[in-house]
Amino acid sequence: MTAERQAWIEEWNLYLKTTYADVVIDMYSALIDPDVGYTLLPAFDSGDHLHPSGFGYSLFDIEISRHIKIFFGIGAALDQTGFGIMHEPATTNLATNHAI
Repeated sequence: MTAERQAWIEEWNLYLKTTYADVVIDMYSALIDPDVGYTLLPAFDSGDHLHPSGFGYSLFDIEISRHIKIFFGIGAALDQTGFGIMHEPATTNLATNHAI
C-alpha cells in the first residue's frame, strides 16, 4: 500500500469517527498493527492480508455488542431478554493477550 493510500484511509477513518461518532464503530483501528498502520495484526489476519480471520470477526462481535450497550445504556440485563449473549468490554488485547 502506498503512503498516499494509507493517508487517505486514515483521513477517511478520522472523518467518519468525528462526523458520525454516535453510530460508527472503528473496527479498522482495532484490527490493524499499530506499528505498521495498514497491516492486520497476525491474530486477526485470515492469511490474505485483507480480510479478518475468524478471531478477527469475533472482535467485531465484542466491539459491536459493547457499543450497543454504551449507546443504549444497557448493562447485563440485555443478556436475559432473548437478544443473545452480549459480551463485556474486553479487558485484554485479543492479539497479544495482554491486559489493557
